[in-house]
Amino acid sequence: MKLSFSPCPNDTSLFHAFVNNLIPHPFNKLEVTLSDIQVLNQRVLDSIPDVSKVSFYTLGKALQHYCLLPVGSALGYGSGPKLVSRAPHKIEDLNLSTIAIPGRDTTAYLLYRLLLPHARVERFCRYDEVPPLLKKWADFGLLIHETRFNLEERGLYEICDLGQMWEQKTGLPLPLGGIVAKRNLGRENIKILTEALVASYDYSKQHPEAAYDYIQEHSQEKDPEVIKAHIDQYVNQDTRQLSDQSLKAIKVLLNEAQEAKLMPKFDLNQLML
Repeated sequence: MKLSFSPCPNDTSLFHAFVNNLIPHPFNKLEVTLSDIQVLNQRVLDSIPDVSKVSFYTLGKALQHYCLLPVGSALGYGSGPKLVSRAPHKIEDLNLSTIAIPGRDTTAYLLYRLLLPHARVERFCRYDEVPPLLKKWADFGLLIHETRFNLEERGLYEICDLGQMWEQKTGLPLPLGGIVAKRNLGRENIKILTEALVASYDYSKQHPEAAYDYIQEHSQEKDPEVIKAHIDQYVNQDTRQLSDQSLKAIKVLLNEAQEAKLMPKFDLNQLML
């Protein structure tokens, strides 16, 4: 099984027990790839992995071949990608500015397209490259993952939180990313996989110290407080099992993207297998 996920703490905490065989599962031959979310998105768009973490924006583009699993999702409650700047600008200043964006297929980019004025120049980069680029040529940047937690240390100004904007608009949590599986794996394999990932989630919750070294090894941010804040923010009951409200939020986001012609039309009732 070709398995892909990001090195971010919410993903490594979920997959730690699964990939290290600390819980029983029948998938003995795992080919594991850890990479930046935009790389993962592109791999799914190219139909390479059997199972992968993806941005929900990418899921919307890949629904013909991939389905969403009910385990492993990251949703924000009043929090999400942050629009930041190197000076105290206003949102309206985007029209005349340059913005650094963490990947063309990320949910952060979709939210920017749906909720914000469009910048004069858009530049795409890896998510952890956004803060240093703000010290060079970018006027604005979109921060995701661990980079959104320590703005003061970086000397950056928060202009708005797209998670808060989304929640104010819809009354729903913000779907950021989820775990997908190829539809051709079949219902039985996907059911077994889902149960194994739930067991992996439970293991990390019950034995946080066992997962810590693995999580810190792969995290861009090594500060234990930042890692803890990231996990506390995005690893919750929705990660273990999507609620009806969260599933509704995912469908609302993807429907808005479809209506804005930012992704192909697909019957969202077929989101899961």
